[in-house]
Amino acid sequence: MNTKINKIGNSLGMFIPKNIATLANLRKGADVNVEFSQGKIVVTPIKKRTIKEMVASINKNNMHKLEGIMTDKPVGREIL
Repeated sequence: MNTKINKIGNSLGMFIPKNIATLANLRKGADVNVEFSQGKIVVTPIKKRTIKEMVASINKNNMHKLEGIMTDKPVGREIL
């Protein structure tokens, strides 16, 4: 399907035809990743992760260490 490139502020943009937006599950305000790969502009929807998915991805390699958090003595005028 053909479309035209338009000037939007200092950038360029294009309209995505409704049928393609529907097939790609894109809506106004959707977050997408745009990259140039092998001579093509590729637009990929970014799937928002649920809290359940984020919690499930926690492991010992990406978990914050609790050392030093709220265990140090006050150094200023903190109210504890």
